[in-house]
Amino acid sequence: MVTFDVAYAYYGGSYTDTLDVLISTDCGATFQRLYTKGGESLAMVFDLQTAFYPSANQWRTDTVSLIDYTDVNQALLVFRGRQYYGQNMFLDNINLLGEESSNVSILDSQESHVDLDIYPNPSSKHQPIFIRGPKESIYTIKLFSSEGKQVFSKLGIEDGSSILLDVPPGSYVYRISSEIMIKHGILIIQ
Repeated sequence: MVTFDVAYAYYGGSYTDTLDVLISTDCGATFQRLYTKGGESLAMVFDLQTAFYPSANQWRTDTVSLIDYTDVNQALLVFRGRQYYGQNMFLDNINLLGEESSNVSILDSQESHVDLDIYPNPSSKHQPIFIRGPKESIYTIKLFSSEGKQVFSKLGIEDGSSILLDVPPGSYVYRISSEIMIKHGILIIQ
């Protein structure tokens, strides 16, 4: 079984959010829904129109059974939050427990998927950066300032191509995307 702690406040009216727990046994080609709660059935706090940040007594522990998947060699478990202009949703303490999980292991990210990365990081203002990922992919990179403003964008980047950034030194949130992958992170320019 999987247990997790969740905290959510229902905004009220038609503004409701949903949490799904999904499982895939075919490398993500299809998913089955194991858990769905939203709105009042997910909430620990009701009719709150200001930003929600939970206190210790506003959390609960939910459980999802994996008993139907004990004979599966590999499975992907996905927690998906669907936001509909509602509230903040928090998850913590996600655990695999019980006898039915005795043959479950968590794959190292290096083993479970092809990694996507930006390097060198940190970098200097006049030094090119590179994207490392699947060779057949074409990437887009976007940089955002600490205020959330997009300060750089480049399309059509091939794996290993150099990228010269025209941004001042600082910390930036980056978004690298291709047709099949998206990665966010922090890039430091010295």
